[in-house]
Amino acid sequence: MGIDVEYFYQEGVIVISTLQISSPETDLLIDCLSSDLSLKRISSFLKPLFHNPKILKLMHGADNDLVLLKSNFNLSVVNFLDTARLDLELIKKNNLRGLGTICNEYTGIKMPK
Repeated sequence: MGIDVEYFYQEGVIVISTLQISSPETDLLIDCLSSDLSLKRISSFLKPLFHNPKILKLMHGADNDLVLLKSNFNLSVVNFLDTARLDLELIKKNNLRGLGTICNEYTGIKMPK
């Protein structure tokens, strides 16, 4: 399952705007700013997915995303792989590369972005 968190700064506060979750079968976009959704409701929906050790969660450059998921939704991520950190280990350098770059290098697939 792929996860991405989009956020912005408003008056010095970080606000999560959307959560994108993808699996081979489904792509889900959660509008966290929707007046119909509460943080508690989003958390109760995501908790069984995020805490399930049988589901591998993939994120790219997730340092801030993990902190925001914990602080906003009280969610931790079980069975998680950060593709940016894995790439750093493989290339033995300290520069984070974009997901499109590493997908192209390792798989030959060019991602539209």
